[in-house]
Amino acid sequence: QKPYQLVHQAMVDQNVQAVAQVVLSKKEQLVLVRPIDDLLVMTVLSYAAEVRTPASFMEELAKSAATKQEQQLTNQL
Repeated sequence: QKPYQLVHQAMVDQNVQAVAQVVLSKKEQLVLVRPIDDLLVMTVLSYAAEVRTPASFMEELAKSAATKQEQQLTNQL
């Protein structure tokens, strides 16, 4: 418990996150470790070759105009 708490508090105090390599299901993964609330949360990262670029989604977007009322309602959410 104490080492965990020390690492967590150090990351909070210094406002840092960590990148690490771990083995999950017999496969090495790149992960991001960051403090959230009282936890150290690990997020699996993907390599660029495994992720589509934002530009590849552009043709899938349908252009539509929003009314002022729709935009105001969305902003309240």
